[in-house]
Amino acid sequence: MTELGTGGPYSPEDTRRTAALAAEAIRRLNHATLGVHATEALQEPADADAVLVELDSLTERLPQLLAQLGAWLAAECRAGRLRVAYGAWAHSPSTEALAVSAIRQYLTEAAARTEALREVLHDARQITAALAAAPGDDEEGA
Repeated sequence: MTELGTGGPYSPEDTRRTAALAAEAIRRLNHATLGVHATEALQEPADADAVLVELDSLTERLPQLLAQLGAWLAAECRAGRLRVAYGAWAHSPSTEALAVSAIRQYLTEAAARTEALREVLHDARQITAALAAAPGDDEEGA
């Protein structure tokens, strides 16, 4: 397992790179478990269960990140460090505050949906945790 670590120092570049790594990790899992690769990437039910354990962990952590992003944007807005550069929000009165409020509502909704996803993953794990590989030909005569 690769540990990214939680200690600083932090930078905008590191934050963006870490988010990109998270997206690429899911992309890699998508490819690894696709078609013919699945028999290489997964050899027994415990492998699928282990992936679900990690996805459960991801979904547990995601709402915190979403809330922190929204809080940061709100603080930047209150400090006057945001402006809407283009789009539908650019011509509204109090546009930055309205935009950040909308963003925070969307992030709150995303967090709620993530919790629903986590519950369903938990349900799946209740079953995958109990699965085992069937005995192979070499084990049947033993």
